[in-house]
Amino acid sequence: MAERYAASAELRMQDEAYFSSLSAKLTNGGDNRDFFKSILDYFDDLPPVEKAAYPDGYRDSIDSLYQEQLDQWGPLALIKQATEEDTEKLSESIFKEGQSSQEMLQAVLEKAIGLSKAQ
Repeated sequence: MAERYAASAELRMQDEAYFSSLSAKLTNGGDNRDFFKSILDYFDDLPPVEKAAYPDGYRDSIDSLYQEQLDQWGPLALIKQATEEDTEKLSESIFKEGQSSQEMLQAVLEKAIGLSKAQ
C-alpha cells in the first residue's frame, strides 16, 4: 500500500512539472501549436489503461484544435521556450493540490481554449 501511494505521489509530481511547463507555452490568441502538439504527445504516451479514463473522442478533439492552429500558423517551427517565471505564474493559477494528471491536463486544456476564444 505504501509503495502504491509513493508511486502515485511521484507520478503526480512529474505530471505537475510537465503540465506547468506546458501551460507556460500558452499564448493569448497567439500561436499555440506547440501546446496542442505537447498534449497530443502526452496523451499518445499514456498506457491504454490510463487512456481509458478519458472520454471517447478526446484525442480527436485535441487533434482538431491542433489542426486549427496549424491552419492558422502553418507547420510547427521552433518556438520560444518559456521561462521558469512564466511556468510558476501559470501553474499557480490553474493547479490545485492533489489533482490527478487527468485533472491537470483538463485544467491546462480549458485555459488554452479560453485563451484561444479570447482572440
